[in-house]
Amino acid sequence: MNNYFTLSVISAIGFGIIPLFLKSIQQSMPPQVVMAWYYSIVAIILWIISSATTKLGIPNVKNATLLLIVSVIAAISDLAIFYAYKLASNVGYPRGIQAFSIVITTILSIVLFRQYPNVIGITGIVLIFIGVVLLSGMK
Repeated sequence: MNNYFTLSVISAIGFGIIPLFLKSIQQSMPPQVVMAWYYSIVAIILWIISSATTKLGIPNVKNATLLLIVSVIAAISDLAIFYAYKLASNVGYPRGIQAFSIVITTILSIVLFRQYPNVIGITGIVLIFIGVVLLSGMK
């Protein structure tokens, strides 16, 4: 499977299902505890898969610094979305608003990597932005 689209669809399906389970679990556990267990178990699974499929390495100082920064950003972002799942009447609303990250990523890719989207990509971004605006207006 070397097709990024197929892998992205698989990921989208998985990440579309996960919030449903998380909201259910959060009925009896605080979001930060759910998050700690969730990522601890994911980390164990990934360590096992990594050790079975590749040589484990230790990141150099630059990569370790970037991993630390990314980890802090991920923890803050994930904690925010976990609370959003708990508070929302429908977990689809926070996920839909979270899709705005596509717009942010695209803009930052243009600024940092000089990677410009084509017309279809720009159309998709505009539609996502419109969808997020419409979704955030829902009550």
